[in-house]
Amino acid sequence: MLIARLLSAAAETDTELVAAPAAGIRIEILGLFIDSDGANTVSLYEDDGATLLHRHIGAAEKDVTLPPGAQPWDVLTAAKNLTVTSTAAVGMFIKVVYRIVSAV
Repeated sequence: MLIARLLSAAAETDTELVAAPAAGIRIEILGLFIDSDGANTVSLYEDDGATLLHRHIGAAEKDVTLPPGAQPWDVLTAAKNLTVTSTAAVGMFIKVVYRIVSAV
């Protein structure tokens, strides 16, 4: 398992969490944690905002967790990256547990 983290106090627009793997390889999201210090909408996308995967609309100090496991919560299309967009310039922390696998 691999881990990507983002700690930010800015509103993010298509900020890359996990780079796109090579052709024929895909990202599988195994776990997710989002914490925001203030009211914020945090969205995870495939392919620089092209496909919405998760959206968390929360008040201050309300976090979301998809606990890590053997089966993926989401499977991205081969050779696509994972990005985040948020609506508010508040402190937030995002952690994604993922793996890279063959799309075949």
